[in-house]
Amino acid sequence: MLKCYKIDYINNDYVKTHSRMITWIQKYLRKRKICASIKKKLENLNLLCGENLSYVNLSTYDMRGAKLNNAILTGTVFRTTNLQGAVMPNTNLVNANLQGANLNYVNFVGANLSGANLSNALLYKTNFRGADLTGANLTDVRIDTTTDFTDALLIDVVANPQRIRVAIITNATISIKPSNYDKLLYKLGFKSNLSNHRMDPKKVIPFGIIPKT
Repeated sequence: MLKCYKIDYINNDYVKTHSRMITWIQKYLRKRKICASIKKKLENLNLLCGENLSYVNLSTYDMRGAKLNNAILTGTVFRTTNLQGAVMPNTNLVNANLQGANLNYVNFVGANLSGANLSNALLYKTNFRGADLTGANLTDVRIDTTTDFTDALLIDVVANPQRIRVAIITNATISIKPSNYDKLLYKLGFKSNLSNHRMDPKKVIPFGIIPKT
């Protein structure tokens, strides 16, 4: 539905108002065209390599096994999307929303996930080798001993420290900001499961470099 614009003849703003209206219509039609083209591409998940899908809402889509090598997914929304087994090495996922997504078996090798929201995501057998997760939200993610963060950057991530320690973190650089849950435990006087001292919610927990074993 088109927006209505007030035309002020007294101030001679007709030209400006008409120009804004034309610009809005052009943007609207361009957006429809982009959405249609993306929908067509999603019919074949093997043709998404290198595609620019920035800020597109792909929530709840079934994208199992999608080939997204080198794709640009800045700010893309994948809430509760099924991406199990997707191939996403060297993908740009800066500030992407992957909340509650199924990321089991996904290949994120060398991907940029800075500022991404992965809270409540499934990360069983997910490969983050060499990935950049600086500032990412990993609150309540489902992790086990098969989740691989080897050589990854997890600087200033929001997470539950005890969960991260379960994963493979060889040579990973990690510093964790306490989650809201951990802050609550601190306020209630409980000790962190990570160490023998209480967790200070104002500070970052430095893991440093985890040496190879």
